[in-house]
Amino acid sequence: LGVSLHSCGLLTDAALEVCLVNRAAFVLCPCCYGQLTTSHSAPESDLASSLPRSSAFATLRQVTLAGPQEGGGESDFSTIARAADCTASPGDDNFTSSKNFKVAKRCMQLVDADRLCWAAQVTSRSSGSQGGYAVALGSLTPLTSSPKNNLVFGWPRSRDPQAFPPLSLADCVALEASRGESAVAEAAERQAAIAAAEAGTQTESQRGTQGPRVGDKGRNGGQKLGRPQEELPKEKP
Repeated sequence: LGVSLHSCGLLTDAALEVCLVNRAAFVLCPCCYGQLTTSHSAPESDLASSLPRSSAFATLRQVTLAGPQEGGGESDFSTIARAADCTASPGDDNFTSSKNFKVAKRCMQLVDADRLCWAAQVTSRSSGSQGGYAVALGSLTPLTSSPKNNLVFGWPRSRDPQAFPPLSLADCVALEASRGESAVAEAAERQAAIAAAEAGTQTESQRGTQGPRVGDKGRNGGQKLGRPQEELPKEKP
């Protein structure tokens, strides 16, 4: 079993290759997606220049957006990889409900889906009678444990060919994997909004039924409201 936790950039791909060569199952938690296509990840390497690696994501090698360098451009995959990097302030447990994290989560899943598609693709061609790999995407629990909370899994099919279904196109684009998480997050947001609305209604209702308090200034002459003074008995004529 191969395991890596928050292995930066191409280190995740290196760990993945070691597992495939040794036909080991793997559980990998990638990190620093943006380094996949920057100068920090040794651009002269064949791996960095060949991203995305799978045929399923080959169209993302196209350069359709202007890049940061003058006169240059970057591939769609590079844009996705950079957008997959999301950070959170220490102690911020609500980052999973932010729009930035939701975008980053989709992008992380796309990058990791390319890794898994490539793993299934190369092992199905080279393994012969042994069979290729079954692969899947997942997440750390809870999601708030880290902004980089994606998990990639793989098992050699020869161990139990019926245990894991082939990677489908829906899995490739990684939308199904995140749909449940988004539904949970949206349901939590709706519940929070309902609770806030109910709390506000109760507060307004309490204000309406309490009436003026002793010591509060009234609107008539600025007099304070309190106990009415007892009338003095009238003298007899």
